[in-house]
Amino acid sequence: MQDEEKLEESSTASPNETPEDKFKRIANLRVPNAIKKIKLIGNLSASAYKYRQSTGKICSSYRCASGV
Repeated sequence: MQDEEKLEESSTASPNETPEDKFKRIANLRVPNAIKKIKLIGNLSASAYKYRQSTGKICSSYRCASGV
């Protein structure tokens, strides 16, 4: 997570915040960002990019190593 996101998430927390409220607050920040990132990954399938089978294996290896 980027430092800006951590700062933004912690700066709006209140001392009386319930776990459910915290989840909602953080989800409202993270989900739109995740959707943007997923769309960017989807752009890689466009015909403007070319890749070989070995490149796909590298991406797959990264995904396994990063725990995604």
